[in-house]
Amino acid sequence: MRTPEILNQRSGFGLIEILIAAVVLIIAILGLATVYLRGRQQLDHEEDRRKATAAAQFRIEQIRSYPFDDIPGLFDDNDSTMTIDGVTFDVAVDVAPGPNAFIHQLQATVTWDLPMPGETRSVTVTTYVGKVLQPQPTP
Repeated sequence: MRTPEILNQRSGFGLIEILIAAVVLIIAILGLATVYLRGRQQLDHEEDRRKATAAAQFRIEQIRSYPFDDIPGLFDDNDSTMTIDGVTFDVAVDVAPGPNAFIHQLQATVTWDLPMPGETRSVTVTTYVGKVLQPQPTP
C-alpha cells in the first residue's frame, strides 16, 4: 500500500531549531537579569548615599544648636556612629576656622561599608557657621 504524499511531508519545528531558540531565549533572559541587578545595586547605593547625606546634615544641625564660641572645643575631630534602617554610618566632624573670626567651617564626612567585604563609600558635607553679631546701640 502506498502512503499519500501529504503524509510523507513533515511540518513543524525540528529539535535543532527548538534548541537554538531556547539558547537565544536564555541569553536574552540573562541579559535582562544582569541589567535588573545592576539597576537594583545602583538604587541601593543611591539610597545609602541619601541616608548618609541626611546623617551628615543631622549632625551639622546638632552642632549649629550650640553657642558659636563653644563649637571648636566641643566638636573638633568628634566622631559618632548612626544606624539608619540597618545601615551603620560613621560620622566624622571637623571644625576649621573660616575666612574670619566670625565664621567656622564645618565638614562632616560620613562613611559606610558596602555588602562586599572591604569596600566602603563616603559622603562629605561642608558648611559654614557664622557668629550672630549684636547690633551696637547708637549714641
